[in-house]
Amino acid sequence: MSASATTSSATAVLGTSLARARCPHPAAIERMKRSLSQHGQLTPAVTVVREGKLEILDGFKRHAAAKALGWPELHHRVLDLDETAQWVAMLQLNLSACSITVLEEALGALELPGPPPVAPQVAEGDRP
Repeated sequence: MSASATTSSATAVLGTSLARARCPHPAAIERMKRSLSQHGQLTPAVTVVREGKLEILDGFKRHAAAKALGWPELHHRVLDLDETAQWVAMLQLNLSACSITVLEEALGALELPGPPPVAPQVAEGDRP
């Protein structure tokens, strides 16, 4: 996973198409707004380039809060990842921060290219 140094971009140009695998929580965005107001942006968002545009991979709450506060820019770093690695990185970044629900994890897994993942299910009668 190759990452660039932290840079800044206009909040308006940072895309959120990958947010389709996230379920926004208004209370969490309100907490982020308070944090940004009190402390500024402590952690850069993580972005990738998709179809020639910057897309947020991690930092959806920071982005929503910054836009709500009228911030013109957001700090972020750009990762150089293919499509599969983008979804895996999104899951990994959020699982390690414990900020993703089981539903969001499933939505992210369904975005992976190829056939949908299937969890093996063993019925009581199928055991050896």
